[in-house]
Order: sequence, then C-alpha cells, then structure tokens
Amino acid sequence: MFLYCRYSLSVNGNFLDLLGNGVTDCGGYHSRLLQEYDAVVISSSLFSENLSVPASQEPGANQPIRIIIHKDPGSSKQIQLAINGVTGKVIIFTDNKTVTAPEVAQQGIEIVVLDQINLDVILDYCNCQGLCSVLLDIRGSFGEFEELVKEGIKKNYINKFVTEILPVWDGLAEPDPLQTLKSSEQGLKVVNLKSMASDQSVVIEGYFKL
Repeated sequence: MFLYCRYSLSVNGNFLDLLGNGVTDCGGYHSRLLQEYDAVVISSSLFSENLSVPASQEPGANQPIRIIIHKDPGSSKQIQLAINGVTGKVIIFTDNKTVTAPEVAQQGIEIVVLDQINLDVILDYCNCQGLCSVLLDIRGSFGEFEELVKEGIKKNYINKFVTEILPVWDGLAEPDPLQTLKSSEQGLKVVNLKSMASDQSVVIEGYFKL
C-alpha cells in the first residue's frame, strides 16, 4: 500500500485550503494527480467552505474513491450537498460521536462507523477493497488530519508528498500544522526532490527517506 500526502502553502509557509488557478482543469497538476490514485482522503470540513469534491478532468480518467473523514457534526448537511452529482464511489468514515444525516445514507453512500478513526483502519479497508495507492489531501480543518499525519510519520506509512506553493502571502497567525513534521525526533529527509510550474503556482514533490 502506497500512501501519499498533498497540501498547499502560501509563499510565507502557512497552510491554505486553496488550489491554484487552472490546476484542477484538464492538464493541470491536480487533475492529473487524482487519476494516479485509487482513493483520496478528504475532510468533511472542506464542504463548510463550499469547496467541491475533488475530481480529475482528464479524458477517460478513472476517478479515485473519495474517502471523507467526518468528525464535525455540523458538516453533515454540507456533505449531502457536496456529494450530489458526484460520479464514482464515496465512503464516509465517521466516529460514534458524530451523527451523519440519514439523507446521506439514503443516497447509497457507504458509511463506516468507528470508535476511533486512524490510518491503520483506513488503509486496511482500502487494502480489502484491492486499492493500492491512497492520497491524503490535507485541506480543511487540519485537526481532522493531525493524528493521521502523526501516525503516518511514526509508522513510515507516508511515502511521498506533493506541495503546491501559491502566489499568496497569508498573514493569518494560526497554529502551525507543519509542527507535526518539524517536531520529528530526527527530522525527515527527502530524496528525489522535483519542482515544476503549474500556471502561477510552484509544485514541489519528493519522497521521504524511510
């Protein structure tokens, strides 16, 4: 099982929920990226910001299974609206504390209820489905991803990262989600680092040396 991580940064290093101009269109890096993976893990908090379910626009692309991490009880309605008209399979991983709107289940969406959502459970599920590659798309509330990222680093699950740097200077002073990576005891070494331009953004990708 291969696990990859994708996130967006401002030029001054803050996390962004945004994607750059044109990157989701046919030929854009994000559109091409999605068709390479069997599943993409996203946060339900994305939908509270009216962001859409990610989809590849490449001709004949196989859409990844969308796995939605649902820990915010207030986002149930937004999930229902966001997945209307989405082609391809959608799975919602939720915990016992979070109520999922019954209308979501009525849409034929698979719902997996767990005591605790962690990477082991998600990856085991994907493996049982015959999926070989999973992309963590870290947008929305980082709180829903923090423990997953920590677990991925500790257990050497995360193989590759893709970082989009947008032409934005973000002045918001918020807790630094990257502290999870910075606080690793011996640091994380990166190999095969590459960069490319995608419209006005710079995309950097590399592999963690495990």
